[in-house]
Amino acid sequence: MGRFTFPLPPLPEQHAIAATLGALDDKIDSNRRVVTLALDLIDALAAQCAESLPTTTLKSLAQPSHETVNPTTLSDQIVDHFSLPAFDDGPAPEIVPSFSIMSNKQLIARRSILVSRLNPRFNRTWWVSPRAGVPALASTEFLCLTAPDDLTLARIWLAVRDDYFRTELTRRVTGTSGSHQRIRPDDALSIEVPNTSLAETATVRQALTLLDLIEFKRSEAQALTSLRDALLPELLSGRTQISNADAIRGQTHDGR
Repeated sequence: MGRFTFPLPPLPEQHAIAATLGALDDKIDSNRRVVTLALDLIDALAAQCAESLPTTTLKSLAQPSHETVNPTTLSDQIVDHFSLPAFDDGPAPEIVPSFSIMSNKQLIARRSILVSRLNPRFNRTWWVSPRAGVPALASTEFLCLTAPDDLTLARIWLAVRDDYFRTELTRRVTGTSGSHQRIRPDDALSIEVPNTSLAETATVRQALTLLDLIEFKRSEAQALTSLRDALLPELLSGRTQISNADAIRGQTHDGR
């Protein structure tokens, strides 16, 4: 078996590379822990609402979006694609050219909540915000819920995080295949949920603050992951050098 020689940076540079990449990994992990904690706190608020509020149907609280778009009409624009695989992998939208999407999608025109209709036994609830100038498209396997304003949308989030609602989503599915069980939109909208329109405004504002924090931390983690993945080959090849690893590590720890 032949031997291969790989050039390596000098040992001090290797240490600087490891320190920099380690700092990025630490910040990414920190963001993920913040997201997990914030989600748990919102679910606790949802549980409080379930205990103290009367119920109503989801349809009385939320406005389902029915706007669809054929991606081939978008002139090969770059789009944010909110798919089930993207949720499971992030959750973060896939940033892809529109021509790579083969079927009609839901157009997300404003901040919305996506609730998975496919195999709802898996907990997929997604708070999504379109980026300015970038079309946001969602799989039709999601129920897309909208509201006139962010505070009302946060009330809907508290409602769809109710344990009973999530249990009923699973109970009302159709289909015999374990991998392709769906709930019809009208069936999902008819489920009873806590009437969070009656929830204290302070509670809803707390939920909205946490949702904004989650969105920011996820976006930041995604950007840091992309930076780490781009830096790694550049640093190892010597095309890019780290002259001050301590300064870079300090920047990635800001805001912890």
